[in-house]
Amino acid sequence: MAEALVPLWCASGGLIDPRSEADEADVRAFVRKCADHGVTRLFPSGGTKMLVGLSRELDIEVDPYGAFNSHGGLPANYDWSVKYTVARLGSADARAILDRHRPIYSPSRSEPRMSEIAKSHPEYRTKSRQGNDTLAPDTGISLSLAFPEAKAFEEAKFLRMLESTGGSGIQIEFLLGEVDEHGVNTGGYESAIANAFEKRFGKDPKRISNDDPDWIAHRASYVTEFLRGFRAKLASSHPAARLSITLIARERDDYLNDLQDWPTWVDNDLLDELYLWFRTTSDLREVERLTSYAATRVNGRVPLIAELSCYHPGSFQDSQVLLEAARRAKGSGADAVGVYRGHAVDQLDLWHVLSRIAAL
Repeated sequence: MAEALVPLWCASGGLIDPRSEADEADVRAFVRKCADHGVTRLFPSGGTKMLVGLSRELDIEVDPYGAFNSHGGLPANYDWSVKYTVARLGSADARAILDRHRPIYSPSRSEPRMSEIAKSHPEYRTKSRQGNDTLAPDTGISLSLAFPEAKAFEEAKFLRMLESTGGSGIQIEFLLGEVDEHGVNTGGYESAIANAFEKRFGKDPKRISNDDPDWIAHRASYVTEFLRGFRAKLASSHPAARLSITLIARERDDYLNDLQDWPTWVDNDLLDELYLWFRTTSDLREVERLTSYAATRVNGRVPLIAELSCYHPGSFQDSQVLLEAARRAKGSGADAVGVYRGHAVDQLDLWHVLSRIAAL
């Protein structure tokens, strides 16, 4: 199956994932375009039963996706895809990226956002060492997985996405967390997690370094246990549904530092497919190196898919480089290659590259 897989991620709203029956012709035209260019699976952010039904007519599977434990944020004062610039805006590195980047437009939000559960239950919010759980520019809100209610909310969110669309599976997207100057996640200092750590290791988290290996592993275990529980619920309620995980590609130690212990997830059979998301890079050697490491670690136990962005700043927007990245990802052990994101493919006229990726 993995060899024939050509995924495409698509946004909600607009022509790609309309919300009304009046847009059926537009959805049908989009799905037909996908089929004509070799796409075999769609990952909509949300999705509708109409999109699923029309896709199945053309043998395209649909797995809706959503961000893990993302409950609000205070957007920065800039719009469009430039907001994903990793380097600080105003720096020479950011300028070099933006000089090469062709911005991708979509509706922007400038007001603070927070989920209802994060608003009504501030006690569930993840806390930093200083006890902060409020919004600041360019930061986000997450919930502490030490609370059963927070875990249940997150589980229900993904199950609703699957059930409301009738999709074939669900994808959980892991974004970058709030990290310190060493790239280590700054959350987990709420009493439930901190007290459990002190009881187990005899160390007070506030008196040790944030990058203490035991402290990192302890916090990461809550994410692993969430996936273990969700995997069991999904298998019980929707035994035919697949569970895939997408992670932003990075150096091997950086995953655990951000509490994303994916090798343990693979070892414990907690996912069906692993997606390596090359989000803000167009470095071909990086694709080779990081894909090769992941493929070696996965060792064939689950399909490994390289997810190449042509949306984010610094990503693969040159057609020849995008195609070469796909070749190198396959040559480095990826079972398949997909492209993020559908409206960027449309605006940059990269459909012909999808056809060539499908032929690899």
